[in-house]
Amino acid sequence: MTSESVTLPSTPSTLLQTAAAKLSQLPLEQQQQVLDFIEFLAQKSQLRPSL
Repeated sequence: MTSESVTLPSTPSTLLQTAAAKLSQLPLEQQQQVLDFIEFLAQKSQLRPSL
């Protein structure tokens, strides 16, 4: 097992660009699964009261 070094983007904009680029490399079914999960998380966060 090899460990990969991951450098996180420094701004939300570059994070989104990086995520979109990686998402576009996945097969369509996996893209849909990722988008469904993001939608699930967004809905879940709307239900949680803010601190």
